[in-house]
Amino acid sequence: MKSITVKAVLGGILVPLALLAFSSGKPDSVPEHFENKAYDVTKIPIPDEPELNLANATSEWEALGVVEPPSCETQSVWKLVGKPDVSGTAIKEKLAPVQGRFTRVQAHLLGEPKGPVTKGMGYLDLSSWDSGNLPRDRRVARYVFGVEEKGVSALPFTFTLGEWKDKGSWETTLKLQFEMLGKAQSLDLPVKVDRKGDTVSIITTTPEKGRFTYATPEYTERIMQLLDRCNHQFLASYADVTLHLTFKKSC
Repeated sequence: MKSITVKAVLGGILVPLALLAFSSGKPDSVPEHFENKAYDVTKIPIPDEPELNLANATSEWEALGVVEPPSCETQSVWKLVGKPDVSGTAIKEKLAPVQGRFTRVQAHLLGEPKGPVTKGMGYLDLSSWDSGNLPRDRRVARYVFGVEEKGVSALPFTFTLGEWKDKGSWETTLKLQFEMLGKAQSLDLPVKVDRKGDTVSIITTTPEKGRFTYATPEYTERIMQLLDRCNHQFLASYADVTLHLTFKKSC
């Protein structure tokens, strides 16, 4: 696996983004499901989780807030609007799905001035993970995403659309690329695109197609800490991604 790092120009400011290339390397050396060997059916899980230190996460996200949007001089620009839904579903105990979503996302669609829109880029804030259970969310943010570390929370991503039309609805493939915990990921997501004038919505149609292995051997110890605190016996090393995004043409 190799990564090619480029810099995208956002309003004249250079922002690093990873465009990821893949080779047929060794398979992931993590199990499909992590097992907690110390699991005890009589043990009571730790009921709470200390507050996260979000100093790094907050400053990194605030820094993105002052970055100007992509230039309109040579391209059309569509801005993410409304309440974007970037969700993930993981499996615990081999049978119980747990779904959450990232509440802070920013993104843009980019295209030719009078031609098709074929690419996009953006960021999501890993520290904004919300599954409706605060102690669990803190554990996921701390032990899975590592948001207390510097330079981790503001996760850049790029994507491309396989087909673009001037109006109507159509199905196509969205190729999503990002790097998480030092591991390059590329997902081909079946999506439905609905365009009405200057508004475009994109929604995944086959959730299981968005499956990716988030875990890496380097972070196994951290994940085992999560299992121990929750007193779970199993936690899947993969998650399923779904998207529901709406863009408004800004120029």
